[in-house]
Amino acid sequence: MRERPETQPEINRFRRETLIDATIQIVAKHGIENATFAKICEAAGVSRGLPGHYFRDKDDLICQAYQHLLDIHVAHTAAAMQAAKGKSSERLKAFVQSCLPSDGNTRHYRTAYLAFWTLSMANKKMVKITNDSYRVLYESVTEAFRDAAEEAGVELDPREEAVALIGMIDGLWLDISIGASGITQKSAVDTISKQIDRILPSRAPAAARGKRAPAR
Repeated sequence: MRERPETQPEINRFRRETLIDATIQIVAKHGIENATFAKICEAAGVSRGLPGHYFRDKDDLICQAYQHLLDIHVAHTAAAMQAAKGKSSERLKAFVQSCLPSDGNTRHYRTAYLAFWTLSMANKKMVKITNDSYRVLYESVTEAFRDAAEEAGVELDPREEAVALIGMIDGLWLDISIGASGITQKSAVDTISKQIDRILPSRAPAAARGKRAPAR
């Protein structure tokens, strides 16, 4: 539970974050169409007129709640990669593990994200939010692949591998989140980690040793 702020800037930030958290909660529970200001304000414990002081309209609040979820995700993956020890391939595996849900505590975030994700297909503002966040993820993973390829002495296209890896993660994340195939976080992480090992063998072929990954 957040401590109650004292200064006006802190109060404004507190209220905005409270409304955003409540929006995520209500979207996860009722869906975007039924996420009314009344329900959001009730969940946030604030008056119905408060959102108008911080957000232009419901669309603005929805977009900022989506941005908040993606900001959390980007920060979480960056921290996991930074904390990884050893070779750059371990940074990639840390990224994979940080992306895939491991317990029920994140279920309401995942449910809300699926709702936002669906809406983003028809909402230009949300498309931009998605693209901007994914650009950061692609850059981080591309850099890790470039470093890992140089360490392993193999040639590959780091950007192409980054796109493929993130696409694989997104697909398995969806399977786990909707429970479509019985795939678990552990089995998904193991599957993708094996793929990383195939791309970046610990001992490269002699012909590939000493070769540098192409710069992009």
